[in-house]
Amino acid sequence: MSQNAKIGKQTKLNERLIAGEKINVGQLQWGLQTIEGWSNAIRSAESVHSPRRKPLFDFYNNIEKDPFLDSVMDKRTRAVKTSEFVWDGLDNEALEMRLKAPWFNELLGQIMSRVYYGYTLINFEIGRDGIQTTGIVPRQNVNPELGLITKEMYGNTGIAYREGRYPKMILEVGKPNQLGKLSRIGPYVLMKKDNLVFFVYHNQFFGMPLRVYTYEPGNISQRNSLEQTAESMTGAPYVIIPRGGSVEVKDSSKAQAAQAYKELHKICNDEISISILGQTLTTSNDGVGSNALGRVHQAVEEAVNLEDMLTVEYIINYQVLPILRANGYPIPEGVQGKFKRTERLSKEQQARIMAVVAQHTLVKPEVWNEQFGIEEPTPKELEEWKQSRKPQPVNADPPKEKEGEDTEEDDQKKKAKLSAALDKLYFSGHLTLRQAQGDKAVITASYESDLEKIWARIIKELHSGKLKAGQGDQELFELIAAEIYTEVEKGFGKSLGSLDTTSADHAMLKALRENVYVFSGFKNYQTLKAASELLVDSKGVKRSFNEFRDLVLQVNQDYNISYLYAEYQNATATAQMASKWLQFQEDKDALPYLQVDVVLDERTRHSKWNGIIRRVDDPFWDAGGLPPYDWGCRCNARQLSDAKVTPKRSLPDLKQLLKDEFQFNPGKEKVIFPKSHPYYKVDSRDRARANSLFGLKVPDASTGSA
Repeated sequence: MSQNAKIGKQTKLNERLIAGEKINVGQLQWGLQTIEGWSNAIRSAESVHSPRRKPLFDFYNNIEKDPFLDSVMDKRTRAVKTSEFVWDGLDNEALEMRLKAPWFNELLGQIMSRVYYGYTLINFEIGRDGIQTTGIVPRQNVNPELGLITKEMYGNTGIAYREGRYPKMILEVGKPNQLGKLSRIGPYVLMKKDNLVFFVYHNQFFGMPLRVYTYEPGNISQRNSLEQTAESMTGAPYVIIPRGGSVEVKDSSKAQAAQAYKELHKICNDEISISILGQTLTTSNDGVGSNALGRVHQAVEEAVNLEDMLTVEYIINYQVLPILRANGYPIPEGVQGKFKRTERLSKEQQARIMAVVAQHTLVKPEVWNEQFGIEEPTPKELEEWKQSRKPQPVNADPPKEKEGEDTEEDDQKKKAKLSAALDKLYFSGHLTLRQAQGDKAVITASYESDLEKIWARIIKELHSGKLKAGQGDQELFELIAAEIYTEVEKGFGKSLGSLDTTSADHAMLKALRENVYVFSGFKNYQTLKAASELLVDSKGVKRSFNEFRDLVLQVNQDYNISYLYAEYQNATATAQMASKWLQFQEDKDALPYLQVDVVLDERTRHSKWNGIIRRVDDPFWDAGGLPPYDWGCRCNARQLSDAKVTPKRSLPDLKQLLKDEFQFNPGKEKVIFPKSHPYYKVDSRDRARANSLFGLKVPDASTGSA
């Protein structure tokens, strides 16, 4: 029985599990599935602003019927469900027996389902004697962005499962943006299905002997008689030709074609096995392979199983135990559940596996200290621990899209358009949006604390109408600008207070500071505008405070954490180049040439620039020839006393290759963020306010007062 069929049996059960709330479960659809449809479903599910996962779950409902896929999913899940699970520190035999009830074993399988299907909600049915059973909430009715189990499949009302009594009966497993391994396996299942269909056709035509009937040329009645005879016999293929004609069937081509079908079938199964189990030899071995190779594949599968067990242990100990205690299970603090198979792992080995687990599950910071006796690892340390699971570089940026004039689109579409443009602008290079959201290396605790307090106030003022779109917030403005400007001074290598006010360095840094504050003013405008547009829903009805708060907090996460990370990096690199430009000008008589140096490794995006040499005053450096060339760029430039100039015909086309935001010289224009940045595009009704920076006051550089 397929995984979804097993889950589907619980649909009626879940309707009464969720505290008596009536949920109209969306029916998953059967039908023709194509690779193009799969691609569209993935894009729809991964939409940053309005993800629709139901088409993808329709897709899952079809592909999971594949017997081989079903078997490898069961194999991986079974490794967890059949391993001995014990409660360390629990000295209560009666309680331990209650925890060994059938529902617990089913819970293990339901937690494992997030590997294949992604983010999962598990509902606990609570009776007089404790937990009676558990079930998976229909995924097509779950909106993790809003924290809702929707009453209708595409609705925006329903059960707010993160509030009130529901956290005591509903378990969240995985991260909201996870789609599961089925999202990557789909094309192989579809190719295999089509391949089998064509293989059947091949066998029908070529698997049985070809019958050849001959008739006297011109004898039509004889031909008709032969045709009736042929049709009345078996379904084997036949031909009717005049006497003297010939039919040739080349057996070698039939055999080669049949082998090709078999090879494609095996390749698809191997890819499915690798994705689910990490190897192929224990599932699809065709009689070849050494004993040593078999042991290697078994070790790989064992490592995957151990990773699963540590993930399940974490979820049980840090998410399930609080639910059990809240429902009357007298489990003492300090008791932890664990699989016997993980006991032989050292703390270091467990920590390394947990580094991989952290990619799929929200691991609390205190876990690292409580469980492994170490401080929470930095993103760099986690990446080193994962070793072979490093993210692959993006080879090229997608084509640029030019911003058009103001249109009559509604506010929600404008917001989505700007946010999509920022996602594409910042994270189309080597740095992905998810990496940025997960990387706290440059986001300080004090900044996050101050930001949280400011937004708690802003949300109240927006909801009450005290603060409106088009206005600015001075406190938020100063916090963001100060954070970015700190990176500018870091990259410049000097601070304003340490410089002679008559020096070129002081003039440059002062101009860069002014640019950062103007940029932050427009960022402030766009952030508050995006937040205020969420006050009403698509029907024009004002949202409740709690619903509005949850949506606005995501805006804050996007603009002031994720996007800020890219802005940090760019501020540092651009300020460094602005500082170097002053030095280039000062030394150009003795060192008249500049050379571009590109970091050549697996993340390289700008190899076309490497080794370019032009004179310091060459126009090439004015329109983007000087690094950085993109968000997160690591390229550099240095001066030379003597060199061979790169001919013009060998120079890259800057207008074609660079985003508009990088077609300038930061040292000459004395800016970090040019006017081509999307933040500077404001609604026509707000342009007059933009001229006064939306009423925001730039603090004095020496006193810090506005």
